[in-house]
Amino acid sequence: MTIAPPPQEVAAAFGAAGLAPSPVQGGQGVTFRIGDLAIKQCDDIEQAQWLAGVLEAVEEQGFRIARPVRANTGCFVVNGWCATRWLDGTTTMEGEGRWYEAIEACRAFHRALRAVPHSPLLQRANNPYDQADAAVWAEWPQNLRIGPAAERLRHRLRPIMLPSQLVHGDPSEGNLLFAPGKPPGIIDVAPYWHPADYGVAVLIADGIAWSHAPLGLLANVADRPEMDQLLIRAVLFRLYVGYLFRGGEAAAEKRASAYAPVIQAIENWAK
Repeated sequence: MTIAPPPQEVAAAFGAAGLAPSPVQGGQGVTFRIGDLAIKQCDDIEQAQWLAGVLEAVEEQGFRIARPVRANTGCFVVNGWCATRWLDGTTTMEGEGRWYEAIEACRAFHRALRAVPHSPLLQRANNPYDQADAAVWAEWPQNLRIGPAAERLRHRLRPIMLPSQLVHGDPSEGNLLFAPGKPPGIIDVAPYWHPADYGVAVLIADGIAWSHAPLGLLANVADRPEMDQLLIRAVLFRLYVGYLFRGGEAAAEKRASAYAPVIQAIENWAK
């Protein structure tokens, strides 16, 4: 479902006065293309302002990003809306090579974020995605019945010793753009504070579950430090989101069937 487009005064503040908005397919239906801008309704205004300041200064090496745009006031957010430059490309993940290209772009992006200091704005729980993330990475709510698959994974959790940093928690199909002769583009950054390879774990787990990604991706990352634990958390996150958004334990267990190859690989690694 798409919301109403941004008011004209918002478009004008970002330098797009008089241009017709068109809804962008995918996501939560809160983004519109207006000229060469993508204007999106912010979920958390303070966090969006902080993240835009971070991304404004990122140096692109091995990836492209949708560069934040300041309004005529100098701010990144106007009446709950933020803007980025429109990034060209297709979201289609065609062929095995593109998946490996996406993994490398994800790692390059997180290398570029390595020095960003932690912000308390990353510890909010304003929506089900944040609540799911907090549940998986902190203390799992024992009173919730997420389903047998989630319980099996939960019992395999152990502390992760890898350092944490700012990461894109949703670098999956739809948030990566591919254009001939250009590095992959990264859009709609969902900011979390986790080990860098968590983004790769999410990309691979989601890709296998929903986007026909080759199972060989799992073997490719099997020797990465604590990848089993990162994959467990990536899958649990999606199961918990299903629980919160889609209707409880049955919805979570239905999602678990899509992630079955990833869950099986995790259990095989532990043998």
